[in-house]
Amino acid sequence: MLGFDFFNSKTLVLLVIFSVQQVEETSTTSKVICDEADVYDADVFCKSNNRLIKIEKSEGIVVVDTYEGNSVLLECKYCEEKDHGLPRTWSVQRRIFTGDITELEPSVDDSSCLASPFITKDHSLLIRNVQRSDVGLYFCKAPYETPPKNSFTYLIDCEYYLMKTECAAEDLPCRVTLLSVSTKPKEEIVGSVKDFKNYTQFYIGEVNKVLSCKTFAENTTNIKAFTEWSTWSECDFCFRKEGIRSRVGRCRVKFFLELNNDSTYHNFLNSVHLGNLIYNNDVTSDQKFKSDAIESKFVMENVKDLGLALSCRSHLLRKLNREIYNLVYMIPDFVHRETCSGPIKGEPHKKGPRYKKSIILAAGAHLTLVCPDSTIDSDVHWEYNGVRLNPNEGTDYILNTEEPRLYVDSFNTLYLFQVTEKESGNYTCFVDGLQMQEVRIIVLTRSIFFTKEFTKHLKCLGFVFILCFFVYLLGILVTCIRSRSRNKMRKICKEAKKLLDERTNDDSDMSA
Repeated sequence: MLGFDFFNSKTLVLLVIFSVQQVEETSTTSKVICDEADVYDADVFCKSNNRLIKIEKSEGIVVVDTYEGNSVLLECKYCEEKDHGLPRTWSVQRRIFTGDITELEPSVDDSSCLASPFITKDHSLLIRNVQRSDVGLYFCKAPYETPPKNSFTYLIDCEYYLMKTECAAEDLPCRVTLLSVSTKPKEEIVGSVKDFKNYTQFYIGEVNKVLSCKTFAENTTNIKAFTEWSTWSECDFCFRKEGIRSRVGRCRVKFFLELNNDSTYHNFLNSVHLGNLIYNNDVTSDQKFKSDAIESKFVMENVKDLGLALSCRSHLLRKLNREIYNLVYMIPDFVHRETCSGPIKGEPHKKGPRYKKSIILAAGAHLTLVCPDSTIDSDVHWEYNGVRLNPNEGTDYILNTEEPRLYVDSFNTLYLFQVTEKESGNYTCFVDGLQMQEVRIIVLTRSIFFTKEFTKHLKCLGFVFILCFFVYLLGILVTCIRSRSRNKMRKICKEAKKLLDERTNDDSDMSA
């Protein structure tokens, strides 16, 4: 009996060890899958921190335009920064501007890397196979910061892409069915700047005329459709004599808010019990319709107030205002292509600055330099002898003062104050990573012009100049005297010749 118990206990121990090994192997395999998922097949979205001055409120919210079935990766950092490894929390608001904010908790399950949404190791949010249910506001912030300094807000919005048109007869109107597909649209116009002007006039211009003439939304004075450009692609020079680069101009709609003091959405909320209408489950169909209308109006007022630019094929725009959506959804995207310079025969090609110039300054002078071919949206920075000059930070301060000799303002304009020989060198500006202008500045000290050696040489030079002047006058005087004597001798010769001729004539008459 004891032997049998010992055998059973030994078998049980072996089974437990085998099971533990199986569990460890399974968890190890799933962890490998998660660890190898650093490179995600998704569109990456982040917030840029290049612009030092905020122009609009909408710059705080990144609008993510995607399509159903696509995957997106939302980064909880600026595009130009790296993840610092500090903890971050993600929250979502499914009902935009009205619903409850729910915190997304990272799962401890090893297979959570296949779930959606999924928080990555660098605190980014990955959403696979985006559906309409994923539309909403996503917030990322640091829980230990009060208030959070670096918070990021994303608005995920799905787009409708393709249309199916069915015509029963030629004299009857066609029926248009919207299709939301998982492939990017092919209905786009490709052309140059001239083609874009025609595109703007035919599509954007005509739509804006209709939007300006007809009142689509209450208390809205201005609705405009415009083109928003993406960044330039890399220069493609394969199998071409000249490289080609392109950028995509996407159609967007923006609401410009001009409301009366008594018609803002804050007063609108105070006049109605929005929470009772939206979140009350025991409501009738009429009350539900009324609550949906109030919610849509509230969301629209927030979109106007924040200045958000929605896609012309936006699911949110279609939900908020079907009339505007039906007018703008047919506007295609425009792909702008132009020639560019690329490497030749696979060899690296280093192109110098587009503009070069040299400037000579006297010590103590002032100078202002503006980088050419740049806009307020361009990424511009200056370098002095290869050292980057940071905006709003002075360099080489003037003695006993707080005034810097080199200063770059928020608009990337370079100022030089009371320059010395130390400020001589090369000043280069870069626009979107391209070397745009190189300015060589030479500073000459004023003491060179007022030294004793220069004064001594100046006296010698004056003496030589005066001596040469008197010699020149003496030469002119001698020339005049010689010319006068020559004229006198010519006159005497003429008179002697005349007398000789007269005597010759008299002798010939007497002989005759």
